[in-house]
Amino acid sequence: MEITGKIIVANEPRGGVSARTGNSWKMQEFVLETMEQYPRKCMFSVFGEDRLREFNIQVGEVLHLLLPLHLLLPLHLPHPLPAQWTIFPSDNFLRPFGNSAV
Repeated sequence: MEITGKIIVANEPRGGVSARTGNSWKMQEFVLETMEQYPRKCMFSVFGEDRLREFNIQVGEVLHLLLPLHLLLPLHLPHPLPAQWTIFPSDNFLRPFGNSAV
């Protein structure tokens, strides 16, 4: 599945410490709005401080997201961005699958 759209909401990052491992974690949720005749909104989460730094997603940025269909979960369940997501600016979406850069 491929989605291209503009980031319209970037919630504040959330974090904590895992009760199981004692490691700290960080995540942030974003809403992307497609640029179709009838725009749709898609919420996704990026989990991991390293990924948040790598992607550096900003409100107003146009992104192209790729996700294998077998990874889609029901929309009412919150879930972090799986490792198979690829995110990059829409003006550079012809990169080979698997190379993530923003």
